[in-house]
Amino acid sequence: IIYQSGFTLMELLVSLVISSIIFLGISFTITKTSAQQAFEEVKLDSKVFANYILDDIESTIVKGSSISISAGTYTGIDEITVSLTDETIVYGNHAEYGIAKGEKKIFNYDNTYDNGVEKYTITEMRCFRPTSDSYNPSSPASIDILNSSFVLELTIGLYDTAGDELESYMVERYVFNPYIYTSISS
Repeated sequence: IIYQSGFTLMELLVSLVISSIIFLGISFTITKTSAQQAFEEVKLDSKVFANYILDDIESTIVKGSSISISAGTYTGIDEITVSLTDETIVYGNHAEYGIAKGEKKIFNYDNTYDNGVEKYTITEMRCFRPTSDSYNPSSPASIDILNSSFVLELTIGLYDTAGDELESYMVERYVFNPYIYTSISS
């Protein structure tokens, strides 16, 4: 008679406990990785949105004959008024769109989670003329170039599905207006 030995009950229970621990570890890792990937997708979307806003403002400032800036002390959003030859364009705070060009939305985007909470918002927009050449301090730009230049700064807040802020970061753009430069230099 040949006896075949199998697993004992104790060996089977030990193997189930070990495999359960491994399975829970893998599940935890997958959950963390998925949450990080979702956060990075929201951050990427917010950067694309911020660049669309900055591109629109920059293209208008470059064409403008005069630019005036009103500080947004209560909202954190400066109002930028650009005079063109045939119209005046105002960028500023808008209750629904965040930043608006006049009263219109600059860029169509889906900015909400399934539960209606915003993924990101522009919490601050600043526009100012640089006072010094921080880009090349060893050979600074002329005062005419500085007076023809503007720095645009957007501060973006990222939020989770509960509406809690995850991160806040700033995007900056340096804009040069050739029309103002030629009028100053002449």
